[in-house]
Amino acid sequence: MRNVRSLRAIAAGLMFAAVVTPAEAIDGDTQLWNTQNFNYKIDDKWSANLEVQERWYGDVSYFAFFIVRPSVTYKWNDWLSFTGGYAHFRVWDPDGDFADEDRIWEQVNVRLFGGKDQPTLNWRTRLEQRMFEAGGDTVWRLRQQLRLMYPIVDRVQGVAWSETFWRLNDVTQANGRFVEGGIEQTRQFAGLNLEVTKNFTFEAGYMNVYTWRASGDTVDHVPWLISTFRF
Repeated sequence: MRNVRSLRAIAAGLMFAAVVTPAEAIDGDTQLWNTQNFNYKIDDKWSANLEVQERWYGDVSYFAFFIVRPSVTYKWNDWLSFTGGYAHFRVWDPDGDFADEDRIWEQVNVRLFGGKDQPTLNWRTRLEQRMFEAGGDTVWRLRQQLRLMYPIVDRVQGVAWSETFWRLNDVTQANGRFVEGGIEQTRQFAGLNLEVTKNFTFEAGYMNVYTWRASGDTVDHVPWLISTFRF
């Protein structure tokens, strides 16, 4: 009973964080994100994943992001896995001009408790090295995510997670602007995960993005659709 209460408290906290907007922040943008994951199991220890993502910004008025993010994961045991990957970002502004970013990243995922058909809590740590083709310093960024999945009915789970981003170094951008290290943004997500078939899941929910900016903090509102195919 105590574990159930603890799970409910965690779920309530994550769900609450996903919809609360700090009063001092400026209401920013409404966006739409769409992700496709293609996961291939190599053997009992190794798997490969290809993530493709599209984002629409400006109150979903223009196509702003296209991301390709391949990775390889090594499963140490049922509770611990390690992932390494690369990502390429192409980012458009409303006028159609674009900029490119290359990113190398490393990740550790720990399942704190739970498993299949059980309430499950995962802790994910990701380190990124962001390199912009326009120039400027490499940005080292740390991301910490706590993710809860909670079975509701057969093949349907509630999902809630919270993730915080930190810049680990001071950088000079290609335009000469100096940016100090420190907290960059938080993302809070709440939604549902549906197991359509054994090899296909669909997840949909709302994400609140709080970003710290020198010109004034902003909050963006993001419906996010995620399709995962397993081979």
